[in-house]
Amino acid sequence: MVRKVLTAVGALLGVFHAGLFVSQLVDGRLADFTTISQWLFAFVLLGALLHLRRQRASLVRGRQATVVWLLAAMLHAPSVAERIAPVSEWAAVDVAAVVVQVATAVGLIASFLLAVLAFGRRRDRPVAQRAQVPAVHRASPISDAILLFAPRPPPISQTA
Repeated sequence: MVRKVLTAVGALLGVFHAGLFVSQLVDGRLADFTTISQWLFAFVLLGALLHLRRQRASLVRGRQATVVWLLAAMLHAPSVAERIAPVSEWAAVDVAAVVVQVATAVGLIASFLLAVLAFGRRRDRPVAQRAQVPAVHRASPISDAILLFAPRPPPISQTA
């Protein structure tokens, strides 16, 4: 049932954008470089969504899907700004300020959480591991506590 509803919504969205494209074509607005470049970018995003679908990747979750939807939102930003501008010149500035503040807060929180996770995992690791010493060397005068794992041997002294 949900799949049918989402398919119907996607079809209606496609019909709306096809009508918008035809109306811009008839009005001659496609002669503007900005408008035609937006439509070309929209077709690239449509191709990216179809590519994700062919890979059987989620269209709403995952890094690639998030990038496609963020780019689609950026594509629609100029038309939203045109609709907001007649209402109030300050509204667009306020919206931009809020978006920047929210993005900064989300970035800081995400960075903090990643740092907590990184340091939390680091504590669980053992500090040093005992080296696998052959039985022949067990009789050496060096204590077992000193025989810790080292990633490389110490440098050789060049004085002679």
